[in-house]
Amino acid sequence: MNRVPRSPQAFTLIELLIVVAIIAILAAIAVPNFLEAQVRAKISRVRSDMRSVATGLESYITDNSTYPNDSDAQLDDLAAAHKQHGLKLLTTPISYIASVPKDPFLTNKAGGGYMQLASGADHQGWDGPYGSYSAQGSEPKVQCYLLFSCGPNPTTEEATVDNDLFPWGTQCHCYDATNGTKSTGDIYRPGGGYKQGRYTVDGVQNGNFPN
Repeated sequence: MNRVPRSPQAFTLIELLIVVAIIAILAAIAVPNFLEAQVRAKISRVRSDMRSVATGLESYITDNSTYPNDSDAQLDDLAAAHKQHGLKLLTTPISYIASVPKDPFLTNKAGGGYMQLASGADHQGWDGPYGSYSAQGSEPKVQCYLLFSCGPNPTTEEATVDNDLFPWGTQCHCYDATNGTKSTGDIYRPGGGYKQGRYTVDGVQNGNFPN
C-alpha cells in the first residue's frame, strides 16, 4: 500500500501571536536594562575623566599658583567671553592632560560638548581663577574649582545655578543614581579651597558632593 505524503503544517495564528507576545515581553524587560547600563557606563566615564582632569588641575596650580579660568563659553572659540580658555589651558603649552574630555551627556547642549569648569568670577564679572566675591569685596577670594557634567537629565537646562559664582551663591543639584535615566541633576567634582565658600548642594548649605 502506497503511503500518501503529508503536507507540511504551517504555524497557526494563535501560535504566531504567542511568539510575538513573548518577544515583546522580553524586549520590554531587556531595553530598560540596556538603557540603564548605558547611563551607568557614561557616568563611570565622566567620573574617570574628572579624576584625570583634577590631577591636571593640581599640577597646573603647582606650576602657575592659580587654577585656569572658566569654560562656560564655546571651547572651540578661545577669544570668546572674556577669553575663557578653561580646561584648554591644561593641554597647551604644557600638556597636563592629553585633551579636554567630551561630556557624553552634552552632545546637543551649549558648551561645545566638553566637560565644564567653573572657577569663579570677580565682582566686575570678569572670569578668573578665584572664587567670586561680592561687589563690596566682603567675600574673600578662594582658590577653587568645580568640574561638572550635565548628567543624564532629560531637560535642556543645566542643573547648576550661578556656576560662575562658585563657591559663593552657587546652587548645585546633584544627579541621583537611584532614579536612573530619569534623574535630573549634574555630576560634580570640586577641588581646592571650596569649603571656604557658601554654596548649596541639593538645598543644603555647604553640603557634600556625592562621589
